[in-house]
Amino acid sequence: MLYADAARLPLAHLIDYDAFTVRVPEGYGRWTPDYMRAFLDRTDLESASKLARKAHETYLAPDRLRQFLEEVLNNCVEPSS
Repeated sequence: MLYADAARLPLAHLIDYDAFTVRVPEGYGRWTPDYMRAFLDRTDLESASKLARKAHETYLAPDRLRQFLEEVLNNCVEPSS
């Protein structure tokens, strides 16, 4: 569940958060059950859970995040002559 209007989630260009996250706009908390029902109507919960786990294991687990960031930073550094 994400209560936010303009939240910028990490690695959003790599992770499809909408596939496993229920988003509720700020100020709409009382309609959370409606947002949850809509999410469940369009989403297979088992698949969504697997996608969330994969995102965690691939990018967001502490050891993997560090490795990912090191790879990105190493690719950004120009080799010395």
